[in-house]
Amino acid sequence: MRGTIQRFKDAIEDHRRKLLDEEGLRRTIDRLVADGELTSARANDIRDNLADILQRSEYVLKHLSAHLGIGAIFAFDAIPLPLGTLCRVLWVAGSRIYESFWGTPERAQVHSLGVLLIAAMPLFVGYLAYVFKLRQVSEEAAYLYANRVVYARQGTTLARVLESKPPFLAKVVGWFVPLSVV
Repeated sequence: MRGTIQRFKDAIEDHRRKLLDEEGLRRTIDRLVADGELTSARANDIRDNLADILQRSEYVLKHLSAHLGIGAIFAFDAIPLPLGTLCRVLWVAGSRIYESFWGTPERAQVHSLGVLLIAAMPLFVGYLAYVFKLRQVSEEAAYLYANRVVYARQGTTLARVLESKPPFLAKVVGWFVPLSVV
């Protein structure tokens, strides 16, 4: 049990470090410009405001890190779907209760009913709960992080990956992540 808790803490911290890596986001911005997804002017605007974008997004990113950590722990579990889903839902509900108890309503609102319902969805969709909230806090942050993850996994932009998918999938992804930040 102690090993599982430590693995969970390590996974959360690893994802948190990666999400708050400003230099990694700058490289993502450069790649988006090179791939024609961002204009140079828009990229410069985002770079100039990156510290503010990260500061505004930090609390949501912390909880997104927790969800990604849950995914890392339960991805190889014998029964990952029920345990991962249960842990995500408990994380959202517990965080809402914790923030409400300590009198921080603006933080409690991050853990809304919408986030809870998304977290309860099976498979990868449930891990997008805090991405949904991240988009509300900062469209630029959601756009950058989504593209950073897709670059790492697929070597291309989110928009290009979605071009080869059914149109309904692009629409669903667009609910969570802006597909451009013009």
